[in-house]
Amino acid sequence: MRASSAGACAGRERPCRVGAHAGSDRLVGAALARARAALEAATDDFLGRHAETSAAGYAVIGLAALRSAAEEIALRALARLIFTVGGASEPSRLAKLEALLVALRADPDKAHTLGGCRITPRHGRLLFFREMRKAGLPELELGPGERMLWDNRFRIELGAHESAPITVGALGEEGLKTLKERQALPPSLPRPAARALPGCWRGGRLLCLPDFDQKPLQSAPSSRHEVGLDCRATFLWGSL
Repeated sequence: MRASSAGACAGRERPCRVGAHAGSDRLVGAALARARAALEAATDDFLGRHAETSAAGYAVIGLAALRSAAEEIALRALARLIFTVGGASEPSRLAKLEALLVALRADPDKAHTLGGCRITPRHGRLLFFREMRKAGLPELELGPGERMLWDNRFRIELGAHESAPITVGALGEEGLKTLKERQALPPSLPRPAARALPGCWRGGRLLCLPDFDQKPLQSAPSSRHEVGLDCRATFLWGSL
C-alpha cells in the first residue's frame, strides 16, 4: 500500500512540475519581450535625435554619437539604416554588424560596404548610400495606372491617363549627366545618391525624374522637367 501511495504521489507531482516550468517560461518570455521593446524604443529615440533620411534615398547619422552609443543601440541603429537604404530583402547578419561597428570605432575615416549600402564618413557624419554594383539596379516596366516597389526602396506610381508605359531604372552616370545638363538636380545632392535614384526611361532615353515626396531633410531631387509625365516616387523610410 505504501509503495502504491508513493507511485500515485509521483504521478500527481509530474504534471505539477511541468506546469511550473511552463509558467516560468512564460515569465522569461515576457521579460525578454519587454527588454526588446525597451531597446527598440531607445533606438527610436537615438535615431530621432542623431539620424536623418532624405527623399533622395539616403540617410545620415552623427558619427560621434554612433561610436559612443551603447553597443546594442548602435547595432540596432546600423541595422535599420542599412536595411532602409540598401534595398535588401533581409536585415544584415548580427556578426557583420558587429564587425562593422568595431571597424567604425577603430577607424572612423574609412568607408565600408554592407547590405547593399556604401557607408561613407564625411565631415563628422556617416552617410549611407545605395551601393551601385556591376549588375546594376532593377529595370522594371510600369504601365499607366500601375504602382510598383522599386529596389525595395521606392514606391513608384504612373498616372492612369498616361498613354504608354515607362521603364523605371537607376539614373546611373548617363542619366546623371543628362539631368545635370538640364539643371534638374540640386548641387547639394550627393553624387552617390543621385546615381541610385529611379528615373523614368522610354526607348533607352531618360524622360525625367518622378515627382518625389520631399518631406524630410534637404537635398531632395528636383522634379523640374519639360516632359510633363505624371509619375510619383516615395522613399520608404518607415522601417527607420
